[in-house]
Amino acid sequence: MPTYELPNHSVEPTRKRTRAAHAEAFGACEMFLVVVILAVVALLLGTPLSVAGFQSLVDSPCKGRPAVVGSCFSVHGRVSAGNGTPAIRLWPVGSHRLLGVSDEGENLPQCVSAHLSDTTVVFGDFLVCPFAPDRPGVMRPACIESASNLVVQEYRRDREPAITIPKVRSCRLGE
Repeated sequence: MPTYELPNHSVEPTRKRTRAAHAEAFGACEMFLVVVILAVVALLLGTPLSVAGFQSLVDSPCKGRPAVVGSCFSVHGRVSAGNGTPAIRLWPVGSHRLLGVSDEGENLPQCVSAHLSDTTVVFGDFLVCPFAPDRPGVMRPACIESASNLVVQEYRRDREPAITIPKVRSCRLGE
């Protein structure tokens, strides 16, 4: 049977080394405590400001959001719901471009979202505010400020012709 030797892990305890280790551990604890206290104070002071900022972002129309890049523009297009991210997409009629409407509830007027489903699309004139610069081959994120002259088309799954629902009223974001 082989014999094994255990390594010698004995450390000569000295009073000086123990104090130094203790002081080092206490210093690390003290620094951690200072960081936690500063974080709590910053959080408490920043909470009313961040909540107010978030609330104004949600309540403000699309145009007033800080995320908007460039000026808003009008486009005649088709809004549809689909699979993927973002799920709501605006196709400007006559182009090969897509605008992605992110965070659908906050960036899409109610009169448009109320008529969208996997079997319906909404045509109309939309005032769109982009969240990113235009780049060829890339879906551009945007929000829809307002919609007018809306026409809803329902597609049937049995290959029958689409049903056109009469024009829907115009609306703005937040209405």
